[in-house]
Amino acid sequence: MKRFPKAQRRKIQRLQAGAMRGDLVDAYNLALEWELVGDDGQAERWHRVAASGGDPRALTNLGAFLGRTGREREALTFLEAAAEAGNLFGACNAGVLHERLGQDQQAEHWYRTAATGGDQLARNQLALLLDRLGRHEEARPLLVAAAESGDADSAHALADRLESAGDDDEAEYWYRVAAACGDLDARNNLALLLDRTGRSPEALVLWRAGADGGNASCAYNLAIELEQAGDLREAHRWYRQALTVWEADAENLDAETAYCAAVACEELDDPRGALVWYRRAAALGHRDAAREVRQRALANSEPPQRTPGYERNRRGPARRRGSTRP
Repeated sequence: MKRFPKAQRRKIQRLQAGAMRGDLVDAYNLALEWELVGDDGQAERWHRVAASGGDPRALTNLGAFLGRTGREREALTFLEAAAEAGNLFGACNAGVLHERLGQDQQAEHWYRTAATGGDQLARNQLALLLDRLGRHEEARPLLVAAAESGDADSAHALADRLESAGDDDEAEYWYRVAAACGDLDARNNLALLLDRTGRSPEALVLWRAGADGGNASCAYNLAIELEQAGDLREAHRWYRQALTVWEADAENLDAETAYCAAVACEELDDPRGALVWYRRAAALGHRDAAREVRQRALANSEPPQRTPGYERNRRGPARRRGSTRP
């Protein structure tokens, strides 16, 4: 047995004795204990035993475990069985996994099922899904309700929608709500709105706080402000921080972020790095990046003279999708 506190070891031994005698409740709790100590093999074994009796909670836990370990399609079998037996967590988690797999219609079905039963997370996820699908009128009241309940993602999405519609005052309010809940991307977009509406000093404070918190977009925009103020040393430090974060998640970045990474490389006098990022952004459909790649090709890969004063590239709201839960 793995090394862990004596009290926990005794608890596992007691639960295992019961589970071995066929007690499915002990098997259910034993699986959770093995998850706590990080033994996925034992956790899966006892999750399956517990779920073999058809208990909706056990089915949900097994499905959530399989989803967390990259087996989404198998997980859906158990989550949907739990949902059909009335388990709201199973329904919500089924929605999350269907959305992760790009199956929006099925995701909406299960979110609605769970939301109708009173699951708040499912309501929030449904609001974000409808907004992403462009069904903004339908999404709006759900986003407002979710934002008022304290959901940062929904408050951020609502703010972005309001800003796009030209309602800066309401957008600012909901950006502040999302930022107060710890959403650093909302803090970045709030700073952009403040900067655009003539409140640059407050924007700078927000960017610095977000950059200190590890947010790449805040670090990038802070670097631009510092560069424009003539503090190149500090600007370069924050460009490097933004790049470090983006490089660690390069496969999941959108076209605009990849383009910003290329601009950061330009500012750091790294033309080879810039070309890598321009190519990545171009492959994702960024027109300016594609133009930069063509120019470099025409110049035999020698980058043209950089024009000083790149404009800040707005970061969109990076809405975090809900994760599965037991």
